[in-house]
Amino acid sequence: MESGRIESWLRRMVGRFELYDRWYYERKKLKVTRIAQTKHRSTKDQNEKKYVLEDLKEELRYCEDRFRILMTTRLQKKAHKLTLSIPVIPYNEKTEHEGYWEFSMRAVDWYLTEKGVQEVRNRIRNEERERAELKNLKLGWIHSLTGVIGATIGLIAIIASILKSC
Repeated sequence: MESGRIESWLRRMVGRFELYDRWYYERKKLKVTRIAQTKHRSTKDQNEKKYVLEDLKEELRYCEDRFRILMTTRLQKKAHKLTLSIPVIPYNEKTEHEGYWEFSMRAVDWYLTEKGVQEVRNRIRNEERERAELKNLKLGWIHSLTGVIGATIGLIAIIASILKSC
């Protein structure tokens, strides 16, 4: 009963944490590989073994594509939240897309290539850095004011101790 709850909770975590997603898809690839290995061992026909290996390769590519699509979706959401533009998705496979996008025939969706991921991540980092700098500029006077108040309180304490000793 308890393991069922944990499994359902873990399934809901897909798409929320990058590290978990990577683990989930690696685990799925491992399961698929084990199933294919047992089929491969139990099959005597060489053609059947060849088909099993081809199916395994295709399933592993599908898992990798699903992970890339998930990462692309995550980056798109983050860029949208920061009101950033991302490279435009081509409307078909023949459209020029400058190497930012790739179409997965297995998962039937577009995902960012490594070049596209780096571009979007750089844009996100730059925007977050600019926002942090702007926030620090707005709050910089608060730090100065706090220092002045602290120095004033220290001077008052020194003056009060001198007056008490007199």
